Amino acid sequence: MTKRLPKRRYYCISKRYDDKVNINRYFLITLDDKPADRKVRITDVDNYGRQRFTLGDIWNQTILQYAKSDICVHLSTEVTADDGDIYEIEFN
Repeated sequence: MTKRLPKRRYYCISKRYDDKVNINRYFLITLDDKPADRKVRITDVDNYGRQRFTLGDIWNQTILQYAKSDICVHLSTEVTADDGDIYEIEFN
């Protein structure tokens, strides 16, 4: 959940393999318009204006599957555009 990101109607999760360090890197992509070639979800906003993004698509591929308590997720900006943004998801 976050209030800090610009409000976008759609989002999706993507991954890219980084062969320099032999790991998958995960990205949150937020969009204003629904793309025709990608499965997206509608961004859920609660009564306090916080956006909620579901990480179920990558849950079993990351350290999240071993979580016994809360995990801090940091989003660092990769690309910003008028119609969408891309953030790298970092798990701490």
